[in-house]
Amino acid sequence: MLWSIYIYSLVLWVGSIFFLLSTCIPTTFKAFKEPEAFKFIDLILPRYFNISFLFGIAALISFYILTKNVLGIISTINMSLLLLANAINLINGLFIFPKASKKRIAAIEAFYKTGELNLPTSCKISAALNTAVLITCLLITGITSTLT
Repeated sequence: MLWSIYIYSLVLWVGSIFFLLSTCIPTTFKAFKEPEAFKFIDLILPRYFNISFLFGIAALISFYILTKNVLGIISTINMSLLLLANAINLINGLFIFPKASKKRIAAIEAFYKTGELNLPTSCKISAALNTAVLITCLLITGITSTLT
């Protein structure tokens, strides 16, 4: 049962990140002009972070319980990657994205006045951190496949 919780949590976490980065965000920018696309993304990402927190913590806790008495080198690497992915996700979702969102709103308001959209660096950092979480989760998935 615990193994199933771990696998489902990991798959849903990776799937949600992959869908967001590969389908949702690019399609949004094709369907809307940049200012409207950013407004839409600012509505979606807080919900995404809530879901990813849930799946990430569930994967971390279930994997810890499964391996706490038999931590080998592979399990230790996997646990470290789970901790890293959760830490990056929490920092991005709780601190960097909200800051980026506020600055992005100001940039969009300036866009309507000047016609030029200048995104803050925090937006790029937030996007890079989402990509880092995806890559880390893909590594975790690969390691998990060796544990079965």
